[in-house]
Amino acid sequence: MRLSFFNIKNIVIDGIITVSTNDIEEKVLAGLQGQYFSIIPKSNIFLYPKKHIERLITDSFKEIDYVYMKRKDISSLNISIKERMPSAIVCSGFYTDNSSGEGNSCYFSDKNAYLYSKVPSSQTSSQLKKYNYYYISDDENEITTGMTFVNKERFEALQDFIDGALRGGIFPLGILIGDEGEYEMYMENKTNRNSNISSEELPEVTVYFDDKWSFDFTLSNLLTFWKNTIDKSKNSNIPVFDYINLRFGNTIYYSTQ
Repeated sequence: MRLSFFNIKNIVIDGIITVSTNDIEEKVLAGLQGQYFSIIPKSNIFLYPKKHIERLITDSFKEIDYVYMKRKDISSLNISIKERMPSAIVCSGFYTDNSSGEGNSCYFSDKNAYLYSKVPSSQTSSQLKKYNYYYISDDENEITTGMTFVNKERFEALQDFIDGALRGGIFPLGILIGDEGEYEMYMENKTNRNSNISSEELPEVTVYFDDKWSFDFTLSNLLTFWKNTIDKSKNSNIPVFDYINLRFGNTIYYSTQ
């Protein structure tokens, strides 16, 4: 067991996209240091501390979802990496502070609402438009890598809410997650050919809703209200909304300019 013939000499890493291969290799080599009972080296191909090294990698690199390790041959170790994929962008603060998603307080979230990496300054707002945006008031909460910003089930429901709004002809710009189940969604006002105002000049609409009603029910009310507004405005200007309040069930309150 102490013969160098059985020691790990080669480390093969695959599946890397953003994390440095050299950085991962350094962590693996660090995990192979030392001996069992001061006799058998931890770098032994049959006795290497697999679970410890896997945990060392995932704890050190939040971008990595999971690690799979196996012996390649008598002296080589194969490490397969799967990195997390971005599902949304989460920013600390309010929409007006981070509407581009390029600020230092914005992070990528995976499908489980886990924040794993800051949004790099090298990515432009046009590259980030494909993601849904969430905002958390920095007065109450501090967000950082390695945390889950909302439970997985609630995140999936909010993602479905945004996607459903898009399918219904609404263009959400982001959701502020407030305290005690309250939310604000920012969306684009709509214009038509009868309007003298271009879409770029229109202010955003703030949509208030909460979790006292199911998100499906709230979305249905929003889509119905929006469709009726558009249908009634075919021969006139579509109203420019300040806010739409959906927190009172089938009764919808709103304000226009």
